[in-house]
Amino acid sequence: MTALIGRKFKNGVLITADKRITYVATDSFNDDTKKVIKLNEKIILAYAGKKNIVDAVIDELKDFSSNNYSLEDVSSKSKGLFSNALNLFKETYLI
Repeated sequence: MTALIGRKFKNGVLITADKRITYVATDSFNDDTKKVIKLNEKIILAYAGKKNIVDAVIDELKDFSSNNYSLEDVSSKSKGLFSNALNLFKETYLI
């Protein structure tokens, strides 16, 4: 289970998450992983789910986001990247 908590303040936003991750199709886990990632100066990503899938796209998403501050564009790119990674993961592990 992942817990993500956010709160809006007058001058910003605070988002925090637990630190445990698990890897699908393995018995591996880690209790010291950041689940809140800065994509650019205006957009952060907080995730829950399978670390394998996040790992597959996070570098490309960070690169894309560093050149694009539009939440809509980053969101659209994220959906495509994560969808492709999930499909590949399903094919690989026959889920």
